[in-house]
Amino acid sequence: MSITDGDTVRARSIDDGGELSSERDEPVRLIGVDTPEVRPAIECGGAEATRALEKLLPVGSRAWVSVDAEPRDRYDRVLLYLWTEDGTFVNHALVASGAGVALEVEPNTRYADLFAAAEASARNADVGVWGSCP
Repeated sequence: MSITDGDTVRARSIDDGGELSSERDEPVRLIGVDTPEVRPAIECGGAEATRALEKLLPVGSRAWVSVDAEPRDRYDRVLLYLWTEDGTFVNHALVASGAGVALEVEPNTRYADLFAAAEASARNADVGVWGSCP
């Protein structure tokens, strides 16, 4: 696994089956979270969001994955929820830390309420983008 930015990674499956190829790395968009961009220009909080994801999923790490209603987005990225090997829900952790905001895109909304609550808590605590970006 490698990190593209705060809400996108490149990954492959360690076994056959599922949405990810076991032959090559594919772009994976984390469902339910939107982080500031780092390309073409770095937005406020973009570098911090990328570092937060790198800390959760260091290069070469493994993660547990789950899909929702739609397996891919319009850019052909695999849409996934990710958990670290120790059980940390990555998508949620990014929103809860203020590294990103909750993003609800139908029909992939299984954890939308959880993410909305995490965003409200982060905003109230002025953490991450809520405390450092205009």
